[in-house]
Formats: sequence, C-alpha cells, structure tokens
Amino acid sequence: MILEHSEATEDRILLRESIIAMVRKVNPPENLLERAETASAGGTDTELWSALSGDFAAPALAVPEALGGVGATFAEAAVLLEELGAALATVPYLSTFVATEVLLAAAGCDISDKWIPRLAAGEATATVIFDPVLIGDHAYAEQSAPFAAQQTPDGYTLSGTDEFVIDGATADLILIPVRDGSGCTLFAVEGKHLRRDAMRTLDPTRPLAVITADDAPAEVVGTVGDAGQLLARARDLALLAIGCEQLGQSKTVLNMAVEYARERIQFGRPIGSFQAIKHKLAEVAVAVQSAESAVEHGIWAAAKGTADELSRAAAMVAMACAPAAVLAAGECIQVHGGIGFTWEHPAHLYYRRALSSAGLLGKPQHHAERLLELALS
Repeated sequence: MILEHSEATEDRILLRESIIAMVRKVNPPENLLERAETASAGGTDTELWSALSGDFAAPALAVPEALGGVGATFAEAAVLLEELGAALATVPYLSTFVATEVLLAAAGCDISDKWIPRLAAGEATATVIFDPVLIGDHAYAEQSAPFAAQQTPDGYTLSGTDEFVIDGATADLILIPVRDGSGCTLFAVEGKHLRRDAMRTLDPTRPLAVITADDAPAEVVGTVGDAGQLLARARDLALLAIGCEQLGQSKTVLNMAVEYARERIQFGRPIGSFQAIKHKLAEVAVAVQSAESAVEHGIWAAAKGTADELSRAAAMVAMACAPAAVLAAGECIQVHGGIGFTWEHPAHLYYRRALSSAGLLGKPQHHAERLLELALS
C-alpha cells in the first residue's frame, strides 16, 4: 500500500521504531568507533546490510510493487535515511536508493529492466557519479571532463576517472554521465569492469572511492544525449537523502549534548544550568528544527511537487541541513569539553561526517545560486 504523506504519520512512527530497534540490535551505539575503523578501509557493514535487505526489504521500500518493491514513498525512505544517518551506518542504502530512482525514471530500457529487480531484492548495489556541471562545479568540468564514451560495433566503451564516488569500491553497478556535443548521456557500467580504489578521507564512516574506466563496456540508460532531466532529479533526490542523514545526525548529537549537560556536574550544579551552555544548545535546537522543516517540505516536493519545486526544495534542504549538522556536532564537542576532543568519544565522527557531507554534491554557494536562479526564472 502506498502511504500518502499527510496520512502516514503513524506508519512512519512505527517504521522509525522498527529501524531503531533493528540497527541497535545489529550495531549497538557503543560499537560505533569499531565500525568506523572497518569503514575507513572501504568496507561495508555486511551484517547490517544483510538485515536491511533481508526481511526488512529496505532496498525495495520506494520501488513500485509491480517491479518487485514495497510501493512506499520518499517519506518512508526518508525515515530510514534519517535513522541510518543517526547511527552513521556504513551501508550502501543512500547510493543504491538514488541509483534505483534513476533507473525507475528510465524504466523500460534494457538496463533498467535488468537491474531494478536485483537492486530491490538486495542482490546487488549501485551508485551514481554526478556530472560536475550538474552540481555547479563548472570549473572542474571545463578543466577536464571525467569520462568519455567511444562507440564500437558492439555498443559503447567508457574511459576516464573520477573520485569521491559514494560506495564506489563495492557497487555492482555504476551509473556514469558523459557530456559531449549531443548533450549528456548516462551510461551503466558493471563494477567488475572498472578499477575501484577506496579513498582515505576525512570521514571514515562514508566509503568513497576513485573510479577508473579503461575502455570499459557500457550500456546507455534511456536515450543518447537526453539524460539531463534524469540526472537533475537524481541530484535533487540525492541532496534530499543526504539532508535526511544530516537531520538524523543533528538530532543525535543534540540529544548527546543535552544528556551530558544534565549529568555533568561542575561547581556543584549540572553544566546545563549555565547560561553559556543553554545558549549553545538553544541555537542548535533552532537549527535542527529549521532543518526538519526543510526536510518535510522536501518530502512533499519529492512526492507531489514539480521538477522546479523539487529543485528548490533540494537546495533549501542542503542549505539548512548541512550547516545544522556542522553546528550541532561542533557544539556537542564543545559541551563535552576535554572528553569531546578525544578519539575515544564518537563526537568527532559526527563532526567529520557533517563536514564531508556538506560538500559532497556541490559547495553551499552552488545551492544558493541555484535557488536564486529558480526564484528568478
């Protein structure tokens, strides 16, 4: 049954409770530091992903029932993304969700019909490499186009390289855009045909990779030269998905800071009673509420809005959720004082995730510029 956004409050509450219980059972919060070490080597939390893609059917959540999915909406996927973000879970849900949405938009082509059932069943994972022009990085795009396509008697081959690809080292399918004189074409390449090198980055809980193609066999997704709108929607959904993760992270570190402020005694009283601490936490609470409002608007836009409304909502989510996550994690460290600055406390992992996610699909000014362009159009 497809849940309408306005009528799904109770269902989303039950879904959230189920996700929290399952994640905490498989990965207790006290194991976060240990999990981060595994993720830093480019690995996936296979136990959690198995639980998510098994009885929980997370990869099928937003896939139509006719294609083997659950038939839910982005509202339900947003709940899952938020809780996975709150746990800093190292699973390929975000990347696979966005790639699946791209293939769903191109349903009917051979590559979509082949891979959507596999992705929905959790038998495979996928990710998307975004065109630099699409995310506002025109300087990089003009300097060097990441990939080039060559037509052969048997189809197409791709050559090139790009970095910071989410879950790129483990994805079974990678969607790669190529921009040329005929426009932007989206190609699908199986991971086994690519060189994938895990990157060591600021955020050890987000597996990123360098992807290199050397005459890799590729298939066209959709129509040659006509992937602009397809990728624009994918970018907007990816920004919304990352925003949901950031919202979950913000709420988690805010609760972490509030709890510590209640328990930590200084000068004979809880530090939360001091005005300076109150002001810090109040500022974070306002930022988190603003981020939550932006995400709710984004959920509506994904379900019922036009393409322009979705783009505006995605830009607003990026502009609200990224700063909220950075502020919340930073102030959590400050409230915890000395212990917050140590590697033994998980606050630094949330801060590093917040910083890395803020620029993952374009710098903040790019989103502000796009929002202004849409407002003036």
